[in-house]
Amino acid sequence: MTVEDISMTNLDRLNQMLKDKRLDLPAFRQTISPSLNNLKWLQTKFVRSPKCSREMKILLSMDPVMLLSDRDNETSLNYIARKERQLVEQEQRALNDAREDVQAAQCVQ
Repeated sequence: MTVEDISMTNLDRLNQMLKDKRLDLPAFRQTISPSLNNLKWLQTKFVRSPKCSREMKILLSMDPVMLLSDRDNETSLNYIARKERQLVEQEQRALNDAREDVQAAQCVQ
């Protein structure tokens, strides 16, 4: 975390990440205003994109109050840590399921 990140809100961080050219988002989708315009679209559509990073998925899953709070807020940090663990567990389960499918296919042959 850099010095600038310390006073940054979760919304500021998310807006910073949305400006990345590699995401290929139209200009009007690259920011979420303090009134939370675009949030619903990003939560329902963009979060499914492979271009949506794990950190972005976590931030997009936050409720609006938490999204507008400081990043160093203890509640925010606990939420981020918990969601990070959940996403890692989901990815691990998907990987294990894929391995089991490959093993089952090899046994059939």
